[in-house]
Amino acid sequence: MFRWIVLWFVFILKIFFLPIFIFIRIYKFIIMRVSEIVRSSRRLMSTRAEYNGLIIQDRTKLMLEKVAQDEGFVDKDITCYGQVGKGQGVTGELFFVNIYARNSNKRLELLIKQASTNKKVLEYFPVNLFYKNEANFYELVWREFEKQQQRRLGRLLFDNIPKAYDYNVNPGEECIVLENVGSKGFRNINKREIVPNDIMELIVKKYAQFHGLSYVLKKSDPRKYDELAQKFVPYWEQAKEIVPLNVSITGVFTKCIKYLQKPEKPQNPDLINKIKEYNTTGLDVFIQSNNYKGKHGVFLHGDCWSNNMLFKFTETGVSEDLKFIDFQTCKVGSAVYDLSYCIYSGGSKEVFDNLDHYLNLYHKNLVDTCTVMGCDEFISLEELKQEWKDYSKFGWIMAMVILRAKYVKDDAKLDLYLMLTEIEKRDYKKHLEEADEEEIERRTVPLLEHMYQNGFI
Repeated sequence: MFRWIVLWFVFILKIFFLPIFIFIRIYKFIIMRVSEIVRSSRRLMSTRAEYNGLIIQDRTKLMLEKVAQDEGFVDKDITCYGQVGKGQGVTGELFFVNIYARNSNKRLELLIKQASTNKKVLEYFPVNLFYKNEANFYELVWREFEKQQQRRLGRLLFDNIPKAYDYNVNPGEECIVLENVGSKGFRNINKREIVPNDIMELIVKKYAQFHGLSYVLKKSDPRKYDELAQKFVPYWEQAKEIVPLNVSITGVFTKCIKYLQKPEKPQNPDLINKIKEYNTTGLDVFIQSNNYKGKHGVFLHGDCWSNNMLFKFTETGVSEDLKFIDFQTCKVGSAVYDLSYCIYSGGSKEVFDNLDHYLNLYHKNLVDTCTVMGCDEFISLEELKQEWKDYSKFGWIMAMVILRAKYVKDDAKLDLYLMLTEIEKRDYKKHLEEADEEEIERRTVPLLEHMYQNGFI
């Protein structure tokens, strides 16, 4: 009897207290969720953003919030304080952004690459391809190169790439958030000046280290290397479909003929006839030279003129370090693509005459890089020189195209929208005429003679 009384008592207690217990659990859950929402709201409210009238897309602002959160900022200010000028960001805009912590000295200095939303630009250029290539380089290739160096050396032998914090490659939303290395003392050199010999040597050494990492990866993990190589879509090979590039290549050969036929210049009929042939076949030659058939392919920088390199100098003005930027045309191909583009677009007759010196310098540093990382499979110096004969036409033609961009008298004329409008009006000749022809001729003729005298054309 007593046992039944106890059981009934327990049963009554359960019936009475169970709803109370359930209510308390639900109440605690609601309070916790509300607290999380409030804390989240406070974090959002603790961001004060100033964009100073610059057109930062909403998608980019959300990325900046994410980067700030990932980097540990809570109470913060996000300030956009400037935009890179005309002729720098061709298919988009470049912005400088700082993130400041309010209760400490912590700050993050960033460069934002935001794709153009201009319909005309999107019609003429594969903008999404550019951003996918660059994101794949930072996210996949460079990350793998960093791992290889840390695993083998415990440090970064080659550390000449800015950090990428985040990216978005969805069509119409393309954006990349990068470290602003300008805040660490890196800067462009004057694009109109010939690249000095000491800087050219620094570039060549760094390209050797960069390309050497491809050989290391290719030997240690060939399947991974091939997998990464497949991620990139070549751009330059599409020159016939890219109207501005098509028109530019055709236009420079017309100008070259005029330079060589000036009455006051010593006449070289054979060279003139060769350039006349290129005036007809130049576009096809450019595309063919991009079709690499060798066995020594490496991951390439791609767009290798001086504007896509930032340099740090000592107090006495000596170059001591550099960063390569803009990997939108990255792909796998001959190292000659990077080297010829860089040397021919930035060098002088003195540099051209000493080409063997730069190739020897490159190869020595390539061997040193591969050797220290335990790799004994790389291109020989003889093979490198043969590939120069086979593939340097790419860098030669790109150099002549870039020289026109370097010497446009008014940088505002590099506004891509205006250039594309001129193309549609079949008035692109106007753009070609608005450049410093004397300087372009001074830089172009020695390059033409160099290519001819060495049997490269």
